[in-house]
Amino acid sequence: MKKLLLLITALLLLGCSATTENSEIYTLNTNVNPEDAGSVSPAQGEFDEGTEVTVNASANEGWVFSGWQGDHNGSSNPATIVMNSDKSVTAMFEVREYDLTLNTEGSGSIQEQIVTSKTESYQEGTAVQLTAVPDDGWEFVEWTGDLTGSSNPETITIDSEKNVTAVFAMSTYEITTETVGEGEIVEQIISSESEEVEYGTVIEYTAVPAEGWVFVEWSGDISGEENPIEVTVEGNMNIVANFEEEPAPANATTWYDTGSSARLNIVDFLSDDIGWVGGEGLIAKTTDGGVTWTFQMEDDFVVTDLQMIDENVGFVTGTVYGDFTGDEGIYRTTDGGDNWDLVFATSEEPRTLFFIDENTGWVAGVNDLILKTEDGGDTWTVQDQFVGAFGGAESFWINDLFFMDENMGWGAGHYSPADNRLIIYTEDGGDTWEVVYDYQGGPFNFIYMTNEEEGVTGSGRSVFKIWNNAESTSLRLTHPVFSSAQDVTFKTFRHGYVIGRNFENISESFLYETTDAGGTWTQVETEDLMGGSSIDIGTDYLWVATGPFVVKVEM
Repeated sequence: MKKLLLLITALLLLGCSATTENSEIYTLNTNVNPEDAGSVSPAQGEFDEGTEVTVNASANEGWVFSGWQGDHNGSSNPATIVMNSDKSVTAMFEVREYDLTLNTEGSGSIQEQIVTSKTESYQEGTAVQLTAVPDDGWEFVEWTGDLTGSSNPETITIDSEKNVTAVFAMSTYEITTETVGEGEIVEQIISSESEEVEYGTVIEYTAVPAEGWVFVEWSGDISGEENPIEVTVEGNMNIVANFEEEPAPANATTWYDTGSSARLNIVDFLSDDIGWVGGEGLIAKTTDGGVTWTFQMEDDFVVTDLQMIDENVGFVTGTVYGDFTGDEGIYRTTDGGDNWDLVFATSEEPRTLFFIDENTGWVAGVNDLILKTEDGGDTWTVQDQFVGAFGGAESFWINDLFFMDENMGWGAGHYSPADNRLIIYTEDGGDTWEVVYDYQGGPFNFIYMTNEEEGVTGSGRSVFKIWNNAESTSLRLTHPVFSSAQDVTFKTFRHGYVIGRNFENISESFLYETTDAGGTWTQVETEDLMGGSSIDIGTDYLWVATGPFVVKVEM
């Protein structure tokens, strides 16, 4: 019996030894991609053939397991690998991503700026700067949701799904009103969605002058002379209504004799003390308000226009006829008129000039003459002359010029043989001109623009209001015995004067006044002005050239 047991034991040991010696051993290697994204357990090992090994992928913070690659595929985790050969498997990981949902309350938008990185969704740890951008008339109030506070811009770090709302509220504004002079402002809200003054609210303002005062213009955050005026609120505003005392009727107060019998054509006063007159063979200057006059030119030429830029620099245009034998052209003084030098000679009868400063000015006259200087008269450029502007051989005569600035200017006159009155316009300093008004009738003698769209002109016995940048006019004054509306001047853009005379009786002249920029005119009761031809405003007085005399008129 003992022998039998020993035999069985020996056989079993021999069988086991044979099995171990015949089994294959295989190696398992694991990897992680990216390397710092996680780990795999077991990391490696040796296993008998047929062994089923369970591998488990563990993601580090901010990463998520996405699948296996290599000798095992799929996304099951943990996964079972049968060891029937050497195996190498890689656990794949991806950065965890979250959605960021943005909302708005009110009217506005949110701008996103990525501080680190961005894919279609935000990876964990991404820092996003959010900027709340209110629409016009709205303002940012606060953040709500996964972001709080009122800082703008603000940064949010993505570590989970995020939902952020930017809250906007409609802006409200403060409107202040004030007056300069005597009057009040009446306010009426035309349209508003609330009782507060919000963006887009339309308010009508009416300037109401006190007795003896007139409304002049708006200033502050609005401008112009429209009254009433509608204002659309787009921010805090200050509305100012400007009033001035209604001028008392003017009266001729003092007559001054220049000491010459020459008929005067032009008067130009820098103040109520210092002034010049020009006429038939005469330039004279006063420094004591017309009491005494010094002759600066006699008997050479006929002065058609005169403008002093300051007490030293000035220009005149001159022509010759009859007994006058001087040079026709443009003259300049740089010493207050003690000397007048010819700077441009022409036979085209220069009639008018206009300087905006001591360097830049224009001269115009008959036979299409338009000249410009930009160096104080040293050199002159011939500008567009309009020959054939209407398809024929017309000749243009410009009687007066007016410039708003170095670019925008107008000229008034007429053209023949049609003998139509016309107004020309430039917006490039005279490099090009266009005819903006052409109508049958006598020549326009003067033009004065009170703003870029409106002004005053005169022809024959009539004075016209100019509209639409001189493209249209409307009759505002007709005097029964005007032979010619001669000249116009303005103290402010609303308060001005016009003078006309009767050529059938040269001792008759008529002075009119406007306080609404030429809309209406009232005759000023004065002593007979005897053929007044030119007017200008010094400081407190209106100065009139009438015959051989100068008249100071109280305004």
